[in-house]
Amino acid sequence: MQVNKLRHSVVILLLIAFGVFAQPEHNRLIYSHYLDSGRRTMTETVINKGGKFLPGQGWQADDSISQLQILFGKPLPSEGTLAIRVTNFDPTMQVVPELKQHIINLYSQIASNNKEVYETDASWANIRTHELYSSAPGRAGLKFLCAPHGKDSRRRSL
Repeated sequence: MQVNKLRHSVVILLLIAFGVFAQPEHNRLIYSHYLDSGRRTMTETVINKGGKFLPGQGWQADDSISQLQILFGKPLPSEGTLAIRVTNFDPTMQVVPELKQHIINLYSQIASNNKEVYETDASWANIRTHELYSSAPGRAGLKFLCAPHGKDSRRRSL
């Protein structure tokens, strides 16, 4: 497997909603990190596992087990918008056969093996790619999975 198949950079922005009764407009920024260094703020811990920070570009995975973990010091609000920019990763061309490549995973609680969280009442969501998720040759296949209220609330979208 070539290492460059898995390289990508990520930028994360989290926004929170104002308004209770109308369609929310998420316009109050509560967290932003360009992931171009391992610096931490007062609200989170950044843990780099097998990747690197590129100034002005973001974090880059070096192989299939690279991870960047951001552990928040306090819970996120129950409603908001997550905006992510991924560059240098083209799932139509760089998919690794038979490998589920996780792009983003969000967990309300962490477990020693994150698969364990799927059998709990914790909330979680993930975005991943795989060759079987594609609807046609040359099209990216992404799968969105979430369980907003624990194991019995799991939903998926391709």
